[in-house]
Amino acid sequence: MRRPARLPFARAFARRLVRSRGGTAAIEFALLGPLFVLMMIAVFQFSMVMQAYSALASAAADVQRKVTVQNQAGNTLSAAQMRDLALATATSRPYFLKAAALTATVAQASPQRVTGATEYTMNLSFAAPVWVFPQTVNFTVKYKRAIFIKAAGT
Repeated sequence: MRRPARLPFARAFARRLVRSRGGTAAIEFALLGPLFVLMMIAVFQFSMVMQAYSALASAAADVQRKVTVQNQAGNTLSAAQMRDLALATATSRPYFLKAAALTATVAQASPQRVTGATEYTMNLSFAAPVWVFPQTVNFTVKYKRAIFIKAAGT
């Protein structure tokens, strides 16, 4: 049986196609571009979560400072007032955390670790939105801080 003759231009075209370097950048980008974009999105999302944690930590320090100053001025705040102050501080400038995603609890610690002071434990948590294709999920960021208030008369 006789084999069909190959066309000479097909062989030359195949040889040119194999040797050609045109379009390699496009192919490399098609392979690596999506991975690079996903990595950049992951870095952005991680930075958003870290910003929320930093905002919680700074807001808790501000609340502790305000409670201590109020106590030194003779105005001892209750746990509920401390909680309200924490919510107001975290949702205002410069933190601007969304109130719907923020929770705060303040309770007297048990056991008390320092003689002559009342210890309160403040827990702040924030549901930071993280984009996971094709939807957004919440990543809960938590921060805990102790607040020590000098007992009256000491």
